[in-house]
Amino acid sequence: MKEATLLRIALSFSLIGLVALFILTQTMRPEEAHAGNLSSVEESRIVRIKGVVSGFRDYGKTARIEIARSETTEVFLFKSRNLSLQKGDFVEITGEVSDYNGRKELIASQVDILG
Repeated sequence: MKEATLLRIALSFSLIGLVALFILTQTMRPEEAHAGNLSSVEESRIVRIKGVVSGFRDYGKTARIEIARSETTEVFLFKSRNLSLQKGDFVEITGEVSDYNGRKELIASQVDILG
């Protein structure tokens, strides 16, 4: 085969692979963990939780959110934008499970207000 043909084939497969990866990343979602049950989730795992905001404290560049279900889960957020949460907001939070002082917490990467 000529070099030009091999180059076209390689570029075609590269583009197909990139499109496939893009589609996969758009459709994949982290597993859902139930608020209050983070103790059974291994550290560094990416999960999402849904629940009602029972407390919110803004510390400037960080914030602490308490999510209530059957138990309360503390979520920490390193803010890159203003976040206006209020008690009673129904939210979905995606983040990484971390161990802090022997207690599991969620370090949020995304907070979506659902209602």
